[in-house]
Amino acid sequence: MLPIVLVLLVAQSAFGAPAVQLSLANFNEVAPSKDNGRLVNRHVSDGAFDLIDRGELNVYTLTAVNVLGDLAGAPDSYSQALAVGQTINLLAELTGPASDGCEYTNIINEAVSGNSGAAQRAYASRLARNIDTIVKFAQNPNAARLAASRNGSCAGGARGFNLEAAWDSILSNASQIGLLNEQYCTVKRLYGATSASSNSAAAALTAASLAPSAYVNEAALGPLANFLRSVASGANPAQAGLAAQRAIRSAV
Repeated sequence: MLPIVLVLLVAQSAFGAPAVQLSLANFNEVAPSKDNGRLVNRHVSDGAFDLIDRGELNVYTLTAVNVLGDLAGAPDSYSQALAVGQTINLLAELTGPASDGCEYTNIINEAVSGNSGAAQRAYASRLARNIDTIVKFAQNPNAARLAASRNGSCAGGARGFNLEAAWDSILSNASQIGLLNEQYCTVKRLYGATSASSNSAAAALTAASLAPSAYVNEAALGPLANFLRSVASGANPAQAGLAAQRAIRSAV
């Protein structure tokens, strides 16, 4: 049976590390999140991560996944859109070939510097390709893992952006400030980790959350959510992925 790691998250403060308690259980011993029929809900985000073995993930990545489920369950469309965008970006990092985070870094730097149009277009392009990455993994995990690495050779790699400036901007637009503060604390630790994959995860989550990216997420929310719902169901998500990519192109 696939092992799954359960996360109990307790945020200590806006600036402290989230406290977590982990327990291991067999996959079939854990009740899956249920789809309540709402376009975006915890199942849409949390269920999509059943595509991978969560036992392989580090504690901060698991914490980020847990917060994403909470964001997906929030009542406002802005938080739901952030949850969907972050889920796709993070899942692509976890299922695709290794990335140095340069493309995410460039998106973040464009957004923070005020070049919203450029950030929006770059994010839409990367989001569409991340959908391809997830589809390929769903269809053939072994082939997806052996694909060539995605490297941009930028200065600083996945740490080549100002974390505090980016998250100041994200938090200033937050509808669910508490949840996004938890995500900020988690991203900060992924950003500062010695693992390059953790750094890339931090950049992926940050890039999906800035205002230009949030616009794309909201504009294409229905098809993006349906794509994740298809992934969560265990079906071939290829057709849902194509529909989501069409919606992304229409958004920019």
